Amino acid sequence: MQVSTYESEIAEKNNQIAEKDIEIKNSKQKADTYESVLTGEVTEFVIPSGWTEIRRGAFNACTKLTSVTLSDSITTIGVTAFNFCSSLESINIPDGVTEIRDNAFYGCASLVNMTISNTVAKLGKSVFTNCSKLTNVTLGDGFNCNGLDLSPSTKYGVDTLVAMLTALADRTGQTAYILTLGATNLAKLILAKTRLQALLLSSAIESSLLAIVQCSITTRIGYAIICIKTS
Repeated sequence: MQVSTYESEIAEKNNQIAEKDIEIKNSKQKADTYESVLTGEVTEFVIPSGWTEIRRGAFNACTKLTSVTLSDSITTIGVTAFNFCSSLESINIPDGVTEIRDNAFYGCASLVNMTISNTVAKLGKSVFTNCSKLTNVTLGDGFNCNGLDLSPSTKYGVDTLVAMLTALADRTGQTAYILTLGATNLAKLILAKTRLQALLLSSAIESSLLAIVQCSITTRIGYAIICIKTS
């Protein structure tokens, strides 16, 4: 009976050692992966499902990164998270992300397509600065985030601009809302004003079109401020 117990204890110890070896091996593999991210060698990356935040500078200057898939568990994209990922062409911000912090996509010079969920409630400063190729930005229906600045790119077509306007939440009766599009994009909307008025837009969006004319380039050089009116 004692021998059997001793053998059992030895077997359990061996199992523990084997499990520890596997854990060390897995940790080493993860460390190698994260090191390759830090040195900018990865070209594609799938965010593990356990992550809740892309931390500050996590992919900073990963100039070879062309594709990244965010897991549904992510709630925060940190400061400079994808700073200078100059080969990144598209990204989908999934439901569940509530905050995108300062300079998160600063200098993503190849970024063309982006989808931003309507769960995003807070945007930092200069999130899209130097993202000069942004062409297709899709906002989740009912987008309600103050301070969205899309002025760094002048590549948006009128259809994209209209789609962004119609996706905005109706804020009638709420605090004033500011969306910055940039002077060139503003001019496109002014030219398309007749067409836009023909759409079935909410009263809040219609008021914003009047604000476009009122603010115009002459009063706010370099900036197109769309003020979503509360009345």
